[in-house]
Amino acid sequence: MTRARHHRNHKHNKRNSNRQEASKRMQSHYIWFVAAFLLIGAELLAGTFYLLVVGLGLVAGGVAAFAGAPFGPQIGAAALVAVIGIVVLRKTRAGKMLSAGKPEISLDVGQSVQVIEQRPDGSLRVNYRGTQWDAELESPLPEGLAGVGLAGAGSGTMYIRALRGTKLIVAAHPA
Repeated sequence: MTRARHHRNHKHNKRNSNRQEASKRMQSHYIWFVAAFLLIGAELLAGTFYLLVVGLGLVAGGVAAFAGAPFGPQIGAAALVAVIGIVVLRKTRAGKMLSAGKPEISLDVGQSVQVIEQRPDGSLRVNYRGTQWDAELESPLPEGLAGVGLAGAGSGTMYIRALRGTKLIVAAHPA
């Protein structure tokens, strides 16, 4: 093989090697970003901020991968951003409410509902935001009104105190 041909083949092989390495780097950042997208999407369904913060950590790992960092620093960037984000979240009011399990973070709390029906088991059917919902009283009606029902209590308007799954927890007075 001539020296010129050998030099050309060496350059060609080096170029292919660089492309393959760049392709691997590109693929790894795609994995980070897809994982972040999925986690942030799950956050929209879950309603906590923790998945969002961890998702932002995954974005940081993706940025590190895109910049060409080896896998160790990618993991480090993701972990660092996630841990810092969780610490900051726990110090905020929303984070304290989430960790205490308080339902007041819902935007529905405090809104009024119209009672449509009171069932024999004490559960309610209410109208809220243009549709019917199952509800239950936060505390039972006083003894004198329990047999009479809510219509006898003088008002079909109740106020949302909390949410338990898809069931509204209501009371006669706003929180």
